[in-house]
Amino acid sequence: MKFPLRVLAFWAAVFVLALAVCWYISSRMARNKAEDLLLASAHDMRETFESSVDLLLFYQGNAICRLYKSPENMSNEEVGKLMLRYGLDELNVVNSEGKVVIGALANIGYDMGSNPYTAEFNRLLDGKTTHFSQLFRGAVENPAIRRKYVGVAFPPPAKGYIQIGFGEERLRDDIDYWFADQARDWHIGETGYYIIAKDETGVIDSCGCGSEDCARACERGLTLAEIGFDAARAPKDLNTFFIANFFGTDCLCLTEVKCFHRIITAIPLAEVYGGSRRIVILTALILLGILVLVVIFTTRLSDLVEKLKGYIASEREHQLKELTLAKTIQLSALPFTFPKESDYAIFAKMVTAREVGGDFYDFFERPDGKVIFLVADVSGKGVPAALFMMRAKAILRSA
Repeated sequence: MKFPLRVLAFWAAVFVLALAVCWYISSRMARNKAEDLLLASAHDMRETFESSVDLLLFYQGNAICRLYKSPENMSNEEVGKLMLRYGLDELNVVNSEGKVVIGALANIGYDMGSNPYTAEFNRLLDGKTTHFSQLFRGAVENPAIRRKYVGVAFPPPAKGYIQIGFGEERLRDDIDYWFADQARDWHIGETGYYIIAKDETGVIDSCGCGSEDCARACERGLTLAEIGFDAARAPKDLNTFFIANFFGTDCLCLTEVKCFHRIITAIPLAEVYGGSRRIVILTALILLGILVLVVIFTTRLSDLVEKLKGYIASEREHQLKELTLAKTIQLSALPFTFPKESDYAIFAKMVTAREVGGDFYDFFERPDGKVIFLVADVSGKGVPAALFMMRAKAILRSA
């Protein structure tokens, strides 16, 4: 079987182009899906972190409010003791008018409604809300100091609340205890994981990749640099994705620093693009099957065309031979010896439009000495015209 190389090149180009388009679309969709998953996972860890600190502070605030029952039952001395007992950086007691009556760092008589940040806590005075928290933010007296503030309302019938300030610095060591299990046990997708390390030293506190290398990294106190992460080149924007190699595996990652700890969410690229590879392979097999069918069909069609051309050429050659023979017979029936008498001379020649024509000429002498000549045009061309010519010639001679 013969197959045109141009057709083969065309279908090969279509095959490669289709695979390239399929890979681009599927990989782009897979990347977008992985990025959405990383963003959601980083948000979950951030929310878990915030809610864990909230629970701790709410527990402490509830204990204080249940113990003292009302703002009037507290004093500066009691506030100082509570701050030492619970490891707090700020503790303010607010009365029913939203003013600080006892406080550490806050001025006595400070109106909580005078600042947008502190005004949010006054919702605790309506009796409908008992707990309120804010994200870590700069302290009022010094924005460079980041604190988390929560408020807990005194139990009815008392009106008022306490505001607790918890410095980020206090979580420098405690976060290891709180989030070691989450980082080890939580997974992102099928094989993605979290890494938590001290931002200042890079020492890994917890890692959930699940491999033996990961476990040894935590046991030996390896740093992020030792497993392939360059903190200096990490993006500052927590929503910026980057590629990093952890434990010999390239991963799509997000990172942020929280409470002096670097939290990294990572998904191996093998998982990110694994589905795309399977789609491309399946598409390649389907297209390859279609291409094989097209090649077989085109080859057979090409063979059929070649055979048809052969039949046509053979038939044309056969007809040409028959027409050549008919022309020979026709020309042999025409006179080719011409008289040259003293009183007349005759000469004639016939050139047919096709191999065999219907035109003819003739001349002959009658018994009475007269010479007869004729030129005739038979309607039509080809063998039928030539046969009619010979018949007409014979009738005229016999007449």
